[in-house]
Amino acid sequence: MDFKQLLQKYKKQLVIGTAVILFVVMGFVVYKKLFKTTPPRNNFVVAMPNDIVGYDPGNKDHTQSAQGDRLFYCIHSTLVSTNENGDVLPQVAKSWFKVENEDAVVFTLRDDVLFHNGKKLTAKDVKFSFERAKGKQHDEYENIESVEELEGGTKVKLNLKAFPAFAYESIAKQRIISQEAVKQDQTKDQLEGLKVGSGPYQLVSWDSSEKVINLKLFDKYFDKEKIKNSQKEIVFKTISNQDTALLQLSAGTVDAVLDFPVNKVADAKKQKDITVVENAAVKCSYLMMNNQKVELEKRKLIAQALDIKKIITQLELPVKPLKTFIPEGEKGHNTNISYAYNTNTQEVKNQVSQLPNKQIKFGFSAKETPEVANKIKEQLQEVGFEVTLDIPEFNTFKTNLKKGDYDIFFMSDMHEMAYGHKVLTDYMTPKNEGDSTQGTWAHISGDQTLKDLLEQSQTNIDLGTYVQKIQQIQTHLDQKKYVVPFYQQNIYFLTSKKVQGLKCDLFTRTDFTKVQLIK
Repeated sequence: MDFKQLLQKYKKQLVIGTAVILFVVMGFVVYKKLFKTTPPRNNFVVAMPNDIVGYDPGNKDHTQSAQGDRLFYCIHSTLVSTNENGDVLPQVAKSWFKVENEDAVVFTLRDDVLFHNGKKLTAKDVKFSFERAKGKQHDEYENIESVEELEGGTKVKLNLKAFPAFAYESIAKQRIISQEAVKQDQTKDQLEGLKVGSGPYQLVSWDSSEKVINLKLFDKYFDKEKIKNSQKEIVFKTISNQDTALLQLSAGTVDAVLDFPVNKVADAKKQKDITVVENAAVKCSYLMMNNQKVELEKRKLIAQALDIKKIITQLELPVKPLKTFIPEGEKGHNTNISYAYNTNTQEVKNQVSQLPNKQIKFGFSAKETPEVANKIKEQLQEVGFEVTLDIPEFNTFKTNLKKGDYDIFFMSDMHEMAYGHKVLTDYMTPKNEGDSTQGTWAHISGDQTLKDLLEQSQTNIDLGTYVQKIQQIQTHLDQKKYVVPFYQQNIYFLTSKKVQGLKCDLFTRTDFTKVQLIK
């Protein structure tokens, strides 16, 4: 039987066999496409909504953002820490006491704290770090008069200008860097020196073009119990588009998304492969005025035109209306302030029509809820203002507002401290009359009353007097209409189902040593 006869005899079987093989191959290809899995990873990848500005804990611009604070929490240590209840806890310092009849504290340092370069942390590093930051005009170090090394570098004495109620809260934010590492690094940015901390994680690489930061666990960290179950590697990845971040979380290329927008949370909860972590927080949103460009009469009319409760209701936002700059639960909250909104819209229209300049350039950060911007614009236009809206990415937005490009701008702040003066100092400190307000937020100058109240709140006064001063400041802000408080919201993280332990406290403090990935 020749080949042709053989082929003819088994033609049917060959056709069936070929079809079966093709079906199997095609099925395998389809399976790979549909059920493709990401390669196994040993790291924890977390997406951030905006890039970290810099890595210098002595630079105010670098420490002011929540993302920067979270990174520094991983890399650097402090003398003590505080929790949301105000308890003071040991860190690099194992004990401390306030010096009698002095505005000073003596801290006894642990003898087992190592920097990431293997060198021991001593009082000289504390002194260097604090004096360096103070020299860079970082206001969190402003209250330090001087720093003394005691007993061969095993103790350090902080001499303060005053000992206010929040003294330890401030000290808990003052991070310690290696004097030797920074002085040896003669490069312009000093990244190699500044990245040497004594925290639970050490900085491995920082790719500014790709916006990726790699950390690894520091196995010589002094608190071994704290890191015994911690992730070995953490990757911070900036993904400004939150829809993209959500897709990457679903695909498994990231494990968590920080600070997910409040207006998108409802949709995220519908996804079965994602956990929404809701953190009670003091995150507050404000409409701020550029007080160099917008006069008081116009500021008052802007405030009277805004029906904040209506905006919240229309957009179904899971937020709480905020009447004052300092929210409930924070020391200094003022319950005696009410909304400026005027229900007589026609009256507001009549007054706006008399303004010589009805134009408003409105800045709005891209990481905020854009529908809120549109509602604010609509309400202002309804009474006769001519509004131009600009929504750039966050860092561009911040640069623009500090240059004074906007008349008004909407922003949110994650309050870092239970004491209200901190956020007031950050955003409302006035310049002297005639000085440039470039680089400030609210562009206030010549307000001696506000300046005096802020300074008085940071002196040797008891808690009751402190609260009164902060309340007075809020009354003053309300009268001047420097800012329109909008709402307070929780902070939302998204994680895959295998992530446990990722959360933050009321003041955004996020301990990444507690994060675990369940296999």
